Amino acid sequence: MRPATNRLRFSAEGLEKFCIRCVEWWPADTEFFFSDPEGQAGLFYCCKACYREWQASTKTKSRRALPGQVAQPAPALASIAWLRQTQLQPAGVQR
Repeated sequence: MRPATNRLRFSAEGLEKFCIRCVEWWPADTEFFFSDPEGQAGLFYCCKACYREWQASTKTKSRRALPGQVAQPAPALASIAWLRQTQLQPAGVQR
């Protein structure tokens, strides 16, 4: 288990929560953090802006088709030239 760290503080504006991604203090409410019953103060570990930025960066790296997109079929293996060249031939047969 991780050691508990204090990522909550009281300031003149009220309770604030620390975002570990942007390294900033934000108001500890659902305007800045997603709710998370397991998190400190019932909030997610990073702010909404950082989470959305991370989510956008991972979507561009994803190989899976997003809902509403048509996945392109894989090319037929017989059409790959290098595969045809490396196929095993029966003994005694030459090309």
